[in-house]
Amino acid sequence: MKEIANSSLNEPRATSYSSIISPQERTAESNPVQPVHISTWHIFKRHLPNLILTIIVDVILPIVFYFVLQIYIAPVYAISIAASPPLIMMIIKCMWSHTFDAIGFIVVTALTISAIVTIAIDNPRIMIIEKPCTGVVLLLAFIISLIPIRVRNFKLKPIIFYFYVELLPMEKIQIETDDVDDGNNFDYKELTEDDALPIKTERYISEVYEWIYEHCPNFRLCCYQLTILWCINFSIEVVGGFLIYFSNLNLNAAVIYANLVVQGSRICFAIITIIFVIRERRETLRKITR
Repeated sequence: MKEIANSSLNEPRATSYSSIISPQERTAESNPVQPVHISTWHIFKRHLPNLILTIIVDVILPIVFYFVLQIYIAPVYAISIAASPPLIMMIIKCMWSHTFDAIGFIVVTALTISAIVTIAIDNPRIMIIEKPCTGVVLLLAFIISLIPIRVRNFKLKPIIFYFYVELLPMEKIQIETDDVDDGNNFDYKELTEDDALPIKTERYISEVYEWIYEHCPNFRLCCYQLTILWCINFSIEVVGGFLIYFSNLNLNAAVIYANLVVQGSRICFAIITIIFVIRERRETLRKITR
C-alpha cells in the first residue's frame, strides 16, 4: 500500500487548460471581439479631403483663373495659366503617388484645345469644332487605355478605373482578405490614419482597387464597358460637331445645335454610367465582403 501511495505521488498531475491561461485571456475567450462594420459613407468621409482637393485644383481653380485673368490679359494666356493647376496635379500624382489624374487629364485636354481654337479665332465658325476637337483627343485617349500596355511594374487599365480611384474610395478593411499588397512593403496602417496626406492616400486607394481589378471580373468588365461607352459618346460628339460645322446653318444656329448634341449626349451617357456603377457596386461589394 505504501509503494502504491508513493508511486501515485511521483506521477505528474493532469493540468487543466483553464488553470494555465491568464485572467486576461480568459476574459477575451468569454467575450470574443465582434467584427466591426465599416460603412461606405464612413470610408468616403475619411477620403473626402482628397476629393475636395481634386475638385478645387482640377475644376474650380481653372475656372476662376480663366474668368479673372481674361480681364487683364489675352484669352489664350488666361487659358494657358488656367490649365496649369490640373497639369501640376497630374505630375505630382504621377511622381508621388504613382496614380493617374483622370479628371485633370480631361480638363487640361479641353483647355489646350480651347487655347488652340482661341489662336485661330479669325474664323468665328471654328468655335463650333472646339468640342469635337476635344472629343477626338479624348476618344483616342480612351481607346488607347483599352490596350493592356505594360511598362515594368505598370500596366495600363481602362481610364474609367482611374475615375473609380479618384471618386469612389475604398479601403482594405472593406475586403475580407489579407491579399492586398503592392509588393513594396507599403505601409497601409500609416495611410488609414485620419491625418494622412490626400495624395498619398490616393496611392493606398489605388492599391486596393488594383486587387479588386485582378480578383473581381465584374469590376474589370465594368471598367471596359464604361470606357467603351464613353468612346461611343465622344464619337457622337465628333461626328455631330463636324457635320454641323460643314452644314449650311448660320453661325448662331450651328453653335446652338453643336452644344445640344454635346450636352444631350453627355447627359444621356452620364445617366447610363450611373446605372452601370450602381449595379457594379452591388455585385462587387457582395463578392469582396463574403
